[in-house]
Amino acid sequence: MHTDGACGPEGPGVGIVLKSPEGEEYTFALRFSFPVTNNEAEYEALLSGMRVAKYLEVKELPIYVDSQLVANQFNGIFEAYDESMQKYLKLVQELAVDFDLFQITKVSRTLNKKVDVLSKLAALTFSHFKKEIWVEEVKVKSIETDGVFAAVEEEEQSWMTPIVEFLNKGTLSIDSIEARKIKMKAPMYLLDKGILYRKSFLGPHLRCLNPTQAESIIRKVNEGMCALHSGHKAVASKIMRLGYYWPSMYRDAAEVIRKCQSCQLHAPVSKAPRHPMIPVASLWPFCKWAIDIVGPFPAGLGGVKFLVVAIDYFTKWVEAKPLKTISGKQIQNFVWENIVCRFGIPNEIVSDNGTQYEGNPFSDWCQELNIKQTFTSVAHPRRTVSVRSRIGILC
Repeated sequence: MHTDGACGPEGPGVGIVLKSPEGEEYTFALRFSFPVTNNEAEYEALLSGMRVAKYLEVKELPIYVDSQLVANQFNGIFEAYDESMQKYLKLVQELAVDFDLFQITKVSRTLNKKVDVLSKLAALTFSHFKKEIWVEEVKVKSIETDGVFAAVEEEEQSWMTPIVEFLNKGTLSIDSIEARKIKMKAPMYLLDKGILYRKSFLGPHLRCLNPTQAESIIRKVNEGMCALHSGHKAVASKIMRLGYYWPSMYRDAAEVIRKCQSCQLHAPVSKAPRHPMIPVASLWPFCKWAIDIVGPFPAGLGGVKFLVVAIDYFTKWVEAKPLKTISGKQIQNFVWENIVCRFGIPNEIVSDNGTQYEGNPFSDWCQELNIKQTFTSVAHPRRTVSVRSRIGILC
């Protein structure tokens, strides 16, 4: 591995070149957003390269640098007096333990030309490189962080905890119902290096997220740089395409979007006019009646707990009677006593399609008296609302 760090007029940067025994070459360029000295930049280049080699599971790592200070301090020739140099040296020594063979050699700048160019890539062209160059911005010093860049983690238990415990240790809940659910869900998940994934049949496995991680990614997708500001189904689908999953993703996306001010301000509003209400006309008083049954209520005197109500469409006159049971015979007696005997035979009776009205004996009785029956759906607004309002007045 060759490393080099420099502080130019456009900011500090480092270059890293990793070469395998087979001749493969990996090049990296890192640009810092914090101020460093030349010596600190050399150490940052060295530490960044060591982290990359560790990630690639390199066991033997000879390093070539053109910084005499870095090489001699690590080899014990120079002593680190500055506090920051002491921290950098200690961090290098700790990371060096992870390699079976680790050594740092001082070389001339001419033998370190590629990484020197990479460290100055902001001002120089590097089109002659055949390999892909990765550019990453590092925002904090290595001595101020543990070097681990992980997603937001939660120590509390979540929906993943019972599944992870079952896949890892075979532990199940004491509740037999919950244990059965976990056994049914477990084959749909995969545990790899402590990370839970949801298996996918037509695509890659989806990484499972905790509630805090889920809310963070919803906001990034909906309100981030490439803000979607769309419906919750579109947001959830995009999150799945990004490779993430949790069971309540559609419901959580809807809750976050409901709290987003931009989504509420620019949401589409239906401009279609509402369907006008159609009034029910009656030719003369007591010609057309609406009838309905209300209840059951708490039992009263005589065990009555139902109420049959009839309203005249023309005069809005109300007839009501409490009943103990509701049957076709009871409805027939009510209409005979309270409507026919008092106001004459009506022309039409409007009701729902309950068995008390549609079946016998009430249906045959209406045919004998030439009373037209009209059936509507249950809780029809043009009829039931009027009935309920009149019942409220009576109460």
